[in-house]
Amino acid sequence: MNELLRANVRQHGRRYAATGVAVAISMAFVLLCLMFTQGLADTLSASIRDSYTGVAVVVDQDPESSEGADLEALAPTLRAAPGVGSVAEQTTGWTELRSGSTRLQRQVQVLLEPPFRQPDITAGSAPDSPTGILLDRSAADQLGVSVGGEVEAVVTTGSDDGSVATTTVPVTVTGISALDRFGTPTVGVTPEGMRAISSTVWVQSLLVSATDPDPDPRAQEQLAGTVSHLLGADSGARVRTADAALDSDLAEAKLGEGTMTAMLLAFPLIALLVASIVVSSTFQVVLQQRRRELALLRTVGATARQVRRLLLTETLVVGALASLIGVLAALLLGSWGLSVAGMADSFGQALAGARPLTVAGVWALGTVLTTVLGMRPALAAARVPPMVALQPEDEAGAGARRVGRVRGVIGTLLTLVGGGLIWFGLHLEDTSQGFLVVLGACMLCLVGLLVLCTLLLPSLTHVLGLASRSPVARMARENTLRNRRRTAATGTAIVIGVTLITTLLVGTGSLRTSVFDRLDAFAPIDMVASTTTGTLDEDLVERIATVEGIEATATERSAPGSVDVGDGQGTETVTVLGEPDLSGVAHSALVAPSDDQVFLPADRAADGTPAQVCVGADNCRTLSVVGSERVQWGQVVVTSSVLSDLAPDATTSSVDIRLAEGADVDEVQTAILSLDNSLDVSGAAPLRAQFTQMINTMLLVLLALLGVSVLVALVGVTNTLSLSVAERTRENGLLRALGLTRRQMKRMLLDEALLISGAGAAVGMVLGVVFGLVGTKAVTAASGIPAVYALPWWQLVAVVVVMVVAAVVASWWPGRRAARTSPVEALATE
Repeated sequence: MNELLRANVRQHGRRYAATGVAVAISMAFVLLCLMFTQGLADTLSASIRDSYTGVAVVVDQDPESSEGADLEALAPTLRAAPGVGSVAEQTTGWTELRSGSTRLQRQVQVLLEPPFRQPDITAGSAPDSPTGILLDRSAADQLGVSVGGEVEAVVTTGSDDGSVATTTVPVTVTGISALDRFGTPTVGVTPEGMRAISSTVWVQSLLVSATDPDPDPRAQEQLAGTVSHLLGADSGARVRTADAALDSDLAEAKLGEGTMTAMLLAFPLIALLVASIVVSSTFQVVLQQRRRELALLRTVGATARQVRRLLLTETLVVGALASLIGVLAALLLGSWGLSVAGMADSFGQALAGARPLTVAGVWALGTVLTTVLGMRPALAAARVPPMVALQPEDEAGAGARRVGRVRGVIGTLLTLVGGGLIWFGLHLEDTSQGFLVVLGACMLCLVGLLVLCTLLLPSLTHVLGLASRSPVARMARENTLRNRRRTAATGTAIVIGVTLITTLLVGTGSLRTSVFDRLDAFAPIDMVASTTTGTLDEDLVERIATVEGIEATATERSAPGSVDVGDGQGTETVTVLGEPDLSGVAHSALVAPSDDQVFLPADRAADGTPAQVCVGADNCRTLSVVGSERVQWGQVVVTSSVLSDLAPDATTSSVDIRLAEGADVDEVQTAILSLDNSLDVSGAAPLRAQFTQMINTMLLVLLALLGVSVLVALVGVTNTLSLSVAERTRENGLLRALGLTRRQMKRMLLDEALLISGAGAAVGMVLGVVFGLVGTKAVTAASGIPAVYALPWWQLVAVVVVMVVAAVVASWWPGRRAARTSPVEALATE
C-alpha cells in the first residue's frame, strides 16, 4: 500500500498542484500575520521595559484621589528618604520649532540622568545647557538641520487681559536620536531648557531609583513602603513598585495586541475560507476522475477500508507538504520584512525569534484543514461499489437535484433572516448596538447568498455565454455546465473576494464623502491665514492671494468691542468680526447675518433677543441675536457693512482661502507661512487632507490583505480549467482531429475562464455595492453624521478589469497544455 501511495502521489501530483498552492498561500498568509503582530508586540514590550530602566519605585497621580498631587514639590522630600538613590522628574511639554519656512509641533521631554533610561543617540550628544536640544530623526529631516545647526523654538504665553505674546528662543542641535516607533515624536532638553522653550510643562511622574543598582521585588516593596509612609495617605500621589507599574503597562499593551491580532487574523480567515472552497472542489473533482481507478483496486482485492485509508493518507501528504512549503516561505519573507521594518536587528535575529509553537501550529492547521476537507469526498469515493464506479455517473441525477433543493432552502432562509436583522439593526435607537447587529446580520446574509450562488452561478455563466455566437464560444459555454459543482465552487471563491473588495471601496468612498460633507458644514473654509500680531497689512494680504494653489480669498476685518444681550450679566468684552461675502471661498452654503442681525455662539441667547453691539463708547447698534455653531466664545459676527459703520478703521484680522482643485495642502501652507514669521494657518484643508491620507492608507492595506483571497480564488480558476483539460483529453483530441486549431483551443479555455470570472465578478460587484451602502448607513448612524452615498465608478471598473486580466493569466497554462497535446496522443488516452 505504501508503494501504491507513492505512485499515486507522483501520478496525480499535477492534479493536486492547485490544492497545494491554495493551502501554501493561505498558511503563509496566516503565519505572516502572526509574525507581524508578534514582532510588533515584542518591540512594544521591549520599549515599555526600557522605559523602566533603573527604576525601583514610580510615584504619580492617584486616579482615585479627588485632589491632585504636586509632584514637583514632593521630589525634594523623596530625595532625602533612606534607601533612595536618585529621583527624576518625568517632565514633558510642547513647543513649536522653526527653521526657515518650516514649522512643526513637537513634544518636549527632559532628559534623565543615569541610572535611568538614556536616549538612543545616533549622532552628536545630549544637550548640557539650556540652549541645546536633542532632535528626533524625523524632526531633523523636516527642519533640514544636522548636529551643530540652529533652530528657533517659539514660546506662546497668554496674559490676564486675554492677549497672546510669542517669543522665539534660538537653540543649537547637539544631537539626533533614533525614532521612537510607538511614542509621540519627542525632542530632549535639560530641565533649564524645558523652562526656556516650552510654555506648557507638567510633571507626569517621579521615577525613584534605589541605592542598590538592581533591587529585587522584595527590595522594591520595602522602598515603596518607605516612600508611601513618607508622603502620607493624603498626598494625592500613587506609589507603585517598578514591577507593578511595568506589569500594568504590559497588560494594557497586551489588550491592544489582542485586539490588533483579532482584526488582522480576520483577513487570513477569509483567505482560508476561499482556500477551503478551492481545496474541497479539487478533491471532489480529482476523486471523481479516479472512480474507475478506485473501482479496479476494489476488483483486484483491495477492501473499502484500504481504499479509504489510501485516499486519506494522500490528502494528509498533500496537506503536510503544502503547509510546510507555505510555512517555510512565510518564515523567510516574514523575517526579511521584520528586519526591514526595524522590528528586528537583523534577518537572523528575526528568524531565530519565530515562535516554534506558532510555526508548528500553523503547519498543523494547514495539514488538518486539508485532511478534513478531503475526508468527505474520500469517504464517499471509498463507499461506491466497484460495479457502480465502473459505470458512467449521472451528475445531474436525482441525488444532485435533491441536494440542490436543500441548499436552496437553507440559502433562502439564511438570506431572509439576515436581511430582516439588517433592517432591525438599522432602525435601533441605540446606534452603536445597531451597528453590531448589522455587522452580524450582513455576515449571516452573505453566507446565505453564497449558498444560493453555488446553485445559480453555473446557470448565470451559461447565460453570459449567450452573448457570443462563435462555435468556440458556444463550446466554452457548454463546458461550464459539464461539472456544475466545480464551476460553482470556483465562481463562489471569486464572489467572496470581489464582494469584500467592492464593499470596502463603496464603504470607504461613501464614508469619505459623508465625513467631508459634515466637515464642510462646520468648517467650510479650506484655510484661514491669521497673524499673532492681530493685524494683517494690505501688502501681506495681496501676497497671500498670489500664492500658487490658491483659487480665491476673502478678507475678514475685526475690532475690539462689547455686547450686551440684556440677560442681566452686563456688558461682555468681545471681538467684533465683519463677515464678508464667503460664497466664493466656502465649500457649502453658509447662513450669513443680515444688516439687522448679530451672530453669537450657539445657546448664548435666544434667537431674536435684542443685543447692543458697541465698538468704543459711542458707536453702538441694536441687532437681533442669531445663534451659530460657527461663532466661538468671545466673538460676535456682523456683516462687513455694519462693522464699517461701527469701526471705520477696523483692521484686517484674517484671510479666508479656497484652494484650487488638486492643490497640495502642505505646499500651500508652507508657502503662506514663509511669507512672514508671524503668520499662522488653520482651517479644514489640512484636516481634510489628513482624513484622505488616513482613509486611503487604510484602504490600501485592507485591499492588499484581501488581495491574497483573490489570488487564492484565481488559483481556483486555474485549477478548474486544468482539471477540465485533464478530464476532456480525448474530447480535445477529437476536436483537434476535426480541425480545431491550437489558437482556437486556447481561445475556448480563455472564454471559459472569462465566463466563470465574469459571472463571479458580476455577482460579487452587486453584493459588494449593497453591503457597502448598508455598512455606510450603519457606521454613519453610529457616528452621528448623515449618510451620503457615493459609488467610486472608476475603482469598480478597475476591479472588473483586474478580474478579466487575471482570468486571461489563469487560462494561459491550461490552454497551453491543451494546445500542445497532439490529437493522436489525446485519442490514445483512457
